[in-house]
Formats: sequence, structure tokens, C-alpha cells
Amino acid sequence: MQVVATDYVEKRLSEPQKSSLLLASTRAQCQELNFAVREQLKNRGLIGKQEFSVNGQSFSIGDRIIFLKKDRDKQIKTFDSTFSQEKDFLVKNGTETNCF
Repeated sequence: MQVVATDYVEKRLSEPQKSSLLLASTRAQCQELNFAVREQLKNRGLIGKQEFSVNGQSFSIGDRIIFLKKDRDKQIKTFDSTFSQEKDFLVKNGTETNCF
């Protein structure tokens, strides 16, 4: 799995304009690949080494997040450091953002 993870990260770095996809046969293999790729990204400084958890999911600074459903109740907020206050973050299915 380490070789696949290394190849994936190197391909993403060498051709950032292209999309990449890793496929696995089982959930266990998928988890193993995700872990290996995340470790590679952390070791190269592409995402933060420290993780935080939101609703049981782990994230690092620099992670790209894709939302899978609309936030109808407007529970997701972002922090505006300019004004030191929270503000609404419009989330629709497919919205992408980075963890800062």
C-alpha cells in the first residue's frame, strides 16, 4: 500500500491540474490507502500533522472537504478573523472548501 500511496501523492504533485482517483476492493483496503496517503501528505507538509475531530471524522489543516448534502439548518459556521466573529457558510451538495 505504501508504494501505491507514494505514487498517488507524487502524481498529484507533478500534475496538480489533473484529477486523481484511488480504487480499492474492500473497505479495509480503502481505509489502509487513505491512512497511507494522509501520512504521505503530512510528511511532505501538504496537510497539518495535528488532527481534529468533527462528528467522528478526523481532519487536518489543509484538508479539502466536499460536502455531500445541503446544510438546511445552517449549523455549519465559519470564522471571520477580520471581524472576530462567526458567520454562516452556505453549504450545498458538492460544496468544496479547505480546512484552514
